[in-house]
Amino acid sequence: RAQPLPFEVDELPDEELDADELWDQRERQYKKRSAAEDARKLIPVKVKTPGPIAIAFVGDIHIDNPGCNLPLLREHTKIIAETDGMFAVAVGDLQDAWVGRLARLWAQQGISGKQAYLLAKKWIEEISPKLLAIIWGNHDAWAVGVNDVAPLEWVASQAGVLHERDGIRLALNLPGGQSYTINARHDFRGRSQYNPAHGLTKANMFGWADDIMVAGHTHETGHTARKNPMTGRVAHMIRCASYKYIDNYAKSEGFPDGNITECPVAIIDPACADKRHSITIDYNPARAAAVLKMLRAEWKRKSQ
Repeated sequence: RAQPLPFEVDELPDEELDADELWDQRERQYKKRSAAEDARKLIPVKVKTPGPIAIAFVGDIHIDNPGCNLPLLREHTKIIAETDGMFAVAVGDLQDAWVGRLARLWAQQGISGKQAYLLAKKWIEEISPKLLAIIWGNHDAWAVGVNDVAPLEWVASQAGVLHERDGIRLALNLPGGQSYTINARHDFRGRSQYNPAHGLTKANMFGWADDIMVAGHTHETGHTARKNPMTGRVAHMIRCASYKYIDNYAKSEGFPDGNITECPVAIIDPACADKRHSITIDYNPARAAAVLKMLRAEWKRKSQ
């Protein structure tokens, strides 16, 4: 028979939550996460500019790559900034951000990672008054630190620019009551040798009924328009090419040059009599700006 101990020790409190406390904590976490998820299913954007507008979709920039066509990027940025009613969405890969086995490529960049960050930061800050959203690309994701901190995410938040890691759906609510949806991702699943916009078209046919669907990633241009026979609305599926004009990887793999436009522009004319044509896609940002100015001038004349 065990003898009683000649001393006593008080029972120490457990640092872990008990089952009831843990259940309540996880339930609160789920509710908070669910609310955040629901809010991102379709993000309303109240457009304050009446009349026709345009959305320029900025393809993969790779701003720290020596093959990036910075003069063209500067030109397009200036057009977007100075054109009344023109806005922009960046579809990802703002930088190379080489990591892992690809980190050896920094030797060919002629620039450091810190300098690359400064270039991307400068571009975001310059275009931020017109930039509706930034979508991360796979290269942008590579820049995330071990503590899950992304430098460009911080820059975007400081500039007041909406940014998402995986994709984004926007509802452009115009002053006249019309609404158009944009579904932007760095890429949509699905490939076809016959149609660079195949993945987007497949997504539109089997689920997403958005007015504009846009992606980048493959550095080639694709555009498909499809009418929904149930609603009568015409959807535009657009793949943007890249500002990375000189691409050693594309050369080594023998990829053909499929860049028709790195910055397609969707011109939205809510007053268009034929609703099938309320959205038109122009591959030339300068021409799109000229057309938009003409449409807005006509709209203002009729509105007086």
